[in-house]
This record gives sequence, structure tokens and C-alpha cells, in this order.
Amino acid sequence: MRIANYLRPDCVALRQRADSLTGAVQQMVTLLDGTDNLTDTAVFAADVRARLALGGVCVGNGLAIPHAKSTAVRQLQLAALTLDPPLPCNTPDGKPLDLLVMIAAPPKPTTCTYRCWPSWRRSFWTPISAPACGRVRPPRHSAAPSPRGRSRTRRSRRLPHLTQRRAPPSPAISCWP
Repeated sequence: MRIANYLRPDCVALRQRADSLTGAVQQMVTLLDGTDNLTDTAVFAADVRARLALGGVCVGNGLAIPHAKSTAVRQLQLAALTLDPPLPCNTPDGKPLDLLVMIAAPPKPTTCTYRCWPSWRRSFWTPISAPACGRVRPPRHSAAPSPRGRSRTRRSRRLPHLTQRRAPPSPAISCWP
């Protein structure tokens, strides 16, 4: 998954002022309103406010990640906002917020979700999530005994090792030193 595919330049606002976390989130919803990925801005804003009420969006080190799965979202979309006077927030480390990254996600996995995370799809395929994407097929199982005498009830294909080459991290957004 490349962040650049989901974070448009028009969904980034730098050095903004906000008097509260909900005010900053409303600015980000306004940024996302200009995209064609939101069908109803009011419904999405209500879903984000409901998720904010649950807490846990201020993760520390000056970062907050407001997010919501909403029926008003067509495709995954990101928005970023930096605050010039940092905003005091109840973070685990006590640092005020100066960066917010919003994640607007559709309520169900889409074809895009499966293309973005192919290793996730191979590792965690379930019959429940597969109907959302018509291209994914269930793993084939065989009840015939293997040459070693054990039955094949698990997937015969090996999962990728952690030592395989991965894409380098994107230098576009770096929250940690």
C-alpha cells in the first residue's frame, strides 16, 4: 500500500488553527468533501464524531488518527492536517497534537482493499470477507493423504517469510524521528 495513492495534495492542510479536536476533525472532513469519494458529508462527519467519542485517536508523539468506517465513503481516502499552535489533547505521553491523519474507509472490504494488501489477503482469507471481492477464491483443500501420511487439511502453499524483500517506507509522512 502506498500512502501517495490515497493522500491527495488537496486533502492536505498545513499550519492550521483549531480550538478543539472536533474543530480540527471538522476541517479534515471539509478537506475530504472536495473529493468524489464521499457520498454524504454529514453522515461521514457524524460517524467520525461517534468514533471520537469512543476515544483512542490521540496516539502520542503529537499524532492523532481520527478514523471511521462509513457508508458515506466509496473508497479509502486519507487527509492530513498540521496545527501551528499545537492542540492540547489527552495523549499517552502528554505531548500536544501537531499532526492529524484522517482515515475514511468504506464499511466493507472492497476490491481496492484486496489489491492494496495482497499478503494480508493470502494470510487471512476467510469466507466471510471474500464475497465483497469477486476475484478472490478460497484456498483449495484436499482430503487425500500426503506422501508423508498426514492428511492435507491446511493450505499447501507456504506463507511468505519475514526475510523477503519489502517496499521501503514512504518518506512523505514521517511522524517519528
